[in-house]
Amino acid sequence: LGVAGRIAFAPLPQVKPIAAVVILSGVALGGEVGFLVGAVTALVSNFYFGQGPWTPYQMFALGLLGFLAGAGVAFSIQSSSATIGILQALSVTGQLTFSAIYPIIIGIYLGDCVTTAIVCSIGAKADAKRTGMVHILFNLSEAVLVFAAVNILHSAGALDRIWAAPITSGGIANTHTLFNLACAVLLLPLCGLYEKLSRIVVHDDVRHSQGVEHELQLLDDKFFTSPELALSSSDEAIATMARLACAGADSALGTLGAYDRAVIETVQENEQSIDMLADAVNNYLVRLSGHMEADDNSILLNYYLQCFSEFERIGDYAVNLTESAEELHARGAQFSTTARQELAVLQDALHETWAMRRTPSPRGRPASPDTSSRWRRSSMTLSRRSARGTRAVC
Repeated sequence: LGVAGRIAFAPLPQVKPIAAVVILSGVALGGEVGFLVGAVTALVSNFYFGQGPWTPYQMFALGLLGFLAGAGVAFSIQSSSATIGILQALSVTGQLTFSAIYPIIIGIYLGDCVTTAIVCSIGAKADAKRTGMVHILFNLSEAVLVFAAVNILHSAGALDRIWAAPITSGGIANTHTLFNLACAVLLLPLCGLYEKLSRIVVHDDVRHSQGVEHELQLLDDKFFTSPELALSSSDEAIATMARLACAGADSALGTLGAYDRAVIETVQENEQSIDMLADAVNNYLVRLSGHMEADDNSILLNYYLQCFSEFERIGDYAVNLTESAEELHARGAQFSTTARQELAVLQDALHETWAMRRTPSPRGRPASPDTSSRWRRSSMTLSRRSARGTRAVC
């Protein structure tokens, strides 16, 4: 295609489709292929235009253009496979050694951290950010582990035979694979620690208003013909209320020690969403009751009618806490050390009870009356503890 384009556009010296073909080859297929496409295109097309001492320079120039296009894309997206491919292409020079390529492989791990951080910072939810954080923590651990292991082995003389010897493309690929497999096995026991650290670094989303419209749309009367589907939709809405209420209460408690107007506004906005959901769920469940028979589903319906108001009450308490925070800020008052410690205990109790709430019965149907009772006691306990927090502030 490059040769045909160069010959076809020869009457137009300002149009060079050969450059576009070479660049696209490098971008799509990698720097090595881009170099070959550029060099071979220049060589073959010169059988038509004429060979001469300029041919090697043209081959090198077009080949370099393709290689740089592929390399630029590889470095811009931090693609480990593309970077390894570039190293393999350069290994044909015989100048690459193990001591030269292992720092580049470590750089790949660090580059992936940067790319992941950038991607996760663009409109990602808390769970997506935590996934990215786990990936970053793993890559950082991998970089440290490889650096330490290679230097220890080199100091012990175990790598003397390959340290300064030229490395082939297969050796580069095998080294990269060995590093990845060894680190995956050694760091596997730390997965739980990475998950805990990600929750410390990335907190739960306070603003969930984007999900409210979705939950409201699920409360559709068409599901009345299948009560289990209707109850499942109600469960979705109540779960959203629970997330909003608990995140709001947690954030409101935080404003008592560190006043933040933006957080207070978010809690108040989420309270409006909770009220909307509460009204919608109440009306939906009342209408649904006319389509229910006296079975397990009716028991679950009655349970939902009793429990969703608890989360609405928690949202009200969160607003009360923000009002207290604003009053404290206006007066310039602060809690004593003892009071802050007691508030920390209340916040820990909130987290503990929320953890209890997150392990109820399977969605849409309680496993047993005991499970349903425990689930309801959990939400009511959470409400009572939030009430104690409000009274403690007052």
